[in-house]
Amino acid sequence: MSEETWTAEELFEGMTLQAGFIAELEKHGLIRAVARDVRGGSLYSAEARDELEKVLGLVELGYKLEDIAAIAKRVGLPAKRSGLFRRLPLRLRVEDLSERTGVPLSRVERWIEVSLLRADLISDRGAGLFGRPALDRVRLLADLEDAGLVEDEIGRVLEALESEADPEPSPETLASSAAFLMEWITELRARREANRRLERSLVAGRKRLIRARRSAAAARRKQERSGGARRGRYDTSGDSE
Repeated sequence: MSEETWTAEELFEGMTLQAGFIAELEKHGLIRAVARDVRGGSLYSAEARDELEKVLGLVELGYKLEDIAAIAKRVGLPAKRSGLFRRLPLRLRVEDLSERTGVPLSRVERWIEVSLLRADLISDRGAGLFGRPALDRVRLLADLEDAGLVEDEIGRVLEALESEADPEPSPETLASSAAFLMEWITELRARREANRRLERSLVAGRKRLIRARRSAAAARRKQERSGGARRGRYDTSGDSE
């Protein structure tokens, strides 16, 4: 299930907060970044907006941030250790997935619409944010589609591939998934051999066309030379009267 989160643009929309002030908020644990996107921007927890409004209300009353952090321990504001030096998980937008994999954005968005690709985090405005494993997922989806599988078939392949991730997988389920994948492996091998045969036929056909074109061009040149020679024999325009 996707976790809701705020991007910095969404969290501070309509506010005129300086970058230094925002950094101090994070330093004192008054707002907490839970991840960073691929561009380095902070992503904040779903509760960050409410937390921020409480803090700003105290700032307006004249409290300093360090005082608010101390008060937070008593009145319920989440004054957790900020963890400034911890490595935050990287999150990618759908555009980043497209750019990094070379898969057209329209295809990635369609997979999201049909739930073949799911976001790890959802911003307040509904924008999906994805972890690094989503890159491999996008490449796999592209390969499956390019191999000719339709949506239902892709869904079954993904279900089979993910069956081992079940906390308590049954031997029957794993065996069924393995058998299903073997069916598709056999099918793909047959298609690959058919494609190779088709490729050989097309290559041979192209070579025949090239040879035929050369022969036709040579015949035309010969005909043009022959016609020019005949015209030269009957041309009397240069004879004296």
